[in-house]
Amino acid sequence: MKKQFIIFTIIFFISNNIFSSDLEEWQSYRLLHPTLEELQSEVVWGTITTYSYISDELIELAMDNYFDRIEYMYFCHDIEC
Repeated sequence: MKKQFIIFTIIFFISNNIFSSDLEEWQSYRLLHPTLEELQSEVVWGTITTYSYISDELIELAMDNYFDRIEYMYFCHDIEC
């Protein structure tokens, strides 16, 4: 039983880290390089994207370069660098 718990814990830890890095990559790409469809969705439908656990440097970069899109961005749990 203990061995199964340890294996489950290791698998959970590895999968959680893989998911986190994928999510982090997707969020930074979505924030800095949105597709035409994503931009249209923001303007036409007022779609707001929530960005969680990204660095304050990335947030600052987005604020400086994409000021016109700020109303469609929601940042929570930012990470200070």
